[in-house]
Amino acid sequence: MLPLPHITHAAADASIQKQFGMARSPLWDETRKNYLAANPKCAVCGDTSNVEVHHKFPFHYVVTLGRPDLELDERNFITLCEDTIHGHHLLIGHLDDWKSYDYPAQPDRLDAFVTKFKSKDQTFIRSDTAFKTAEAAKPPHLDKMTAAQKAAFKQLLDQTIPANAALTQKAVDARKGL
Repeated sequence: MLPLPHITHAAADASIQKQFGMARSPLWDETRKNYLAANPKCAVCGDTSNVEVHHKFPFHYVVTLGRPDLELDERNFITLCEDTIHGHHLLIGHLDDWKSYDYPAQPDRLDAFVTKFKSKDQTFIRSDTAFKTAEAAKPPHLDKMTAAQKAAFKQLLDQTIPANAALTQKAVDARKGL
């Protein structure tokens, strides 16, 4: 697969807004800022300039499937860099496809990738057999999921990151204003 062009979170958010009619929570900017203050380094390479909060379960999936709390829940976050040399956010977090993600049902794989690809560049990562296997098996895009796949995904969300009642209420209340 050829490298995808680097896009900003703002561009990705605009694309999600257009395709799914969904905006970020009004609480997102503050949540993001606080998380990056506490976790300022890319989990893979340690970079601190041009890092972003990656949702292990993407925010538009979790909101659509009834778990808006996970957009704001730190258990669903990891800090990854977006620089043009490493690009760990795109590669490790999204398996080289901004509309997808690394399958969180296999959390050991994400941890293994973080360790395995410490300070490795895009060429190395893309040529790795384990990465190629993960990339080929990535889950379907949200708009391509069947009702059964969505139900299974929702069950996976509930099992992997149990709901926090207070955060769920806070997320729902914040989205009412959108």
